Amino acid sequence: MYNLLSFLLKYRSTILFLVLEGLSGFFIVNNNPYHQAAVINSSNRMVASIIDASNSASEYLNLQSANDQLAEENARLRAVLLTQSREPANNPFNPSLEDSLALQALSQDSLVLLPSALTHSDSVRFQQYSFIPAKVVDNTVQHFKNHVTINKGRADGIEPNMGVISPNGVVGKVKDVSEHYALITSILHTDMNVSALVKRSNTLGSIEWKGNNPTQASLKYIPIHINIITGDTIVTSGYSGVYPPEILIGTVKEVRPEEDAAFYDVDVDLSNDFFQLSYVYVVKNKLKQEKDSLLQQTIVGNE
Repeated sequence: MYNLLSFLLKYRSTILFLVLEGLSGFFIVNNNPYHQAAVINSSNRMVASIIDASNSASEYLNLQSANDQLAEENARLRAVLLTQSREPANNPFNPSLEDSLALQALSQDSLVLLPSALTHSDSVRFQQYSFIPAKVVDNTVQHFKNHVTINKGRADGIEPNMGVISPNGVVGKVKDVSEHYALITSILHTDMNVSALVKRSNTLGSIEWKGNNPTQASLKYIPIHINIITGDTIVTSGYSGVYPPEILIGTVKEVRPEEDAAFYDVDVDLSNDFFQLSYVYVVKNKLKQEKDSLLQQTIVGNE
């Protein structure tokens, strides 16, 4: 209390001046329309600036939520596009552009839009693939055996051996899962291979990584009688069921005959930039188990 009184006594002249100055300003503004308008406009600009700054900060803090929502929507749209692209042209259930506006039934489990008129068997066929969006929380590119970690796991329906893609193409395959995370074997892994096609000629090959360049991979087992050129598009074959067909892998950069001259040695520029990997989609193939079971029965029967 003593310190407060000492402060007031010491600066009493300055305090009195400021009080009188404030009162003078109040009376001037209150009794003069011109000055009143000027003060109101200035205060409005100041308040607007504060609100804009607050909104900008709020939008920045909400970017994570917005990105997650966009990833969910992209997963749904990717499933829709894949569903429509897999329908044969002469399929009576293949709608025209106008008819597609009538596709209203949404499967919440698979994030796939289904024609409500489809039978059960048709619906199963059309919703073969669905996509689970996830955010990359860890990623390596500098090792011979690289991995990617995502923030979705067993609780989100992710299982080992599921394929993983991004908007730009193939990323890898799920190796291990915990309740809330999954570890992915990256395509940048020397033990990883992906069944691939040269899109122009529909020639089957295998994508492998040599372990030296994170932007390139090798396409193996392309016979030398096949016409393959620089710029050819390399996509997934879909044969393994891990990835849908025709998911982009990369483009041919260089073609060389191997030493034994039976196959070409093909360098492929990967479509994914693994240095900037952010969001991915885990592929769920609802018919893979059925296909694998049939194959296993055939193998056992031939033994």
